[in-house]
Amino acid sequence: YPDGRSLWFADAARAGQLPIVQLLVRLGVDVNEPANNDSVPSPEGVVVQAAREGHRDVVRWLLDRGARVNHDVDGRTRCFALTG
Repeated sequence: YPDGRSLWFADAARAGQLPIVQLLVRLGVDVNEPANNDSVPSPEGVVVQAAREGHRDVVRWLLDRGARVNHDVDGRTRCFALTG
């Protein structure tokens, strides 16, 4: 999203700000939007960041709305949300 919503989404998930995560999803941000905070492209969404920071309420909310945790990269399946 060119208006910065994906960056806000990643920041809110990382900080455990569930009300902001919910608002951004209501405004159209996809729960599987890549986190876009690394210089290396990665398919993982903000659920990984929320999990790494221990924000179980955010993780559960995202998972309940279809957030993916398994991603195929270079022919291998990885799951950073559960291993990171």
